[in-house]
Amino acid sequence: MAALKAGELRSLLDRFAVLTEASRGNEGIVSGLRLLRDVVEGAGDSTLAAFMKKIEKVAAPNVLSRGATTFEVAEALEGLRAFLSDFAKKDLLKGLDSLIKVLRANQGVAVGDLVAAWKATLSASQPNDQAGPDQMNETLINEYVKRLEAALGGDEFESLFAEIRADKRVQQPEAVEIASRFYGRTPPKMTRPKALARIRERQDKLMSFKRRPSTAGRSAA
Repeated sequence: MAALKAGELRSLLDRFAVLTEASRGNEGIVSGLRLLRDVVEGAGDSTLAAFMKKIEKVAAPNVLSRGATTFEVAEALEGLRAFLSDFAKKDLLKGLDSLIKVLRANQGVAVGDLVAAWKATLSASQPNDQAGPDQMNETLINEYVKRLEAALGGDEFESLFAEIRADKRVQQPEAVEIASRFYGRTPPKMTRPKALARIRERQDKLMSFKRRPSTAGRSAA
């Protein structure tokens, strides 16, 4: 597995997610596969062995979120592994085995929660892009705002919010700016926890609205 690049596993996960979606497979599993794809993509040009070494001992937080569980996604990957066993490269099969093993070790939690924990660990091991204490990480802010907008109203929001909350690069200035762009003007001096609460508030309001019974079609008394 030492020579296998993380990008090769990323490509495999992406193709498998596309095929699963095209065959009208479980939407939660498709989402889980894409979450795994995205976190592997973040490994860049590093080997899969180096990536796995960083995440293999990271445990998911003790929270209960919606979305596919590690058990469900591991089961799907087991099926893919069996299908590929006769013709795929041995290094790729070993890489797939390593990923399945990590998922099995965290069995029963949401894939999104585990991925959020991985990303927080990977982020902490990388240098912060900020040039100074008063300069915000614009790249990080733009990325999270874009992802929040895409996840709004869906099951993916919970795991993404957990990721943002755990990301040590998201300091008070970044949290305030993300809240301002995603929800609305936020006071610059607002604390990080309160800014994060504003981010969550938009999702909560939308979900509350969705749960309201429709009044369409009711006749007047």
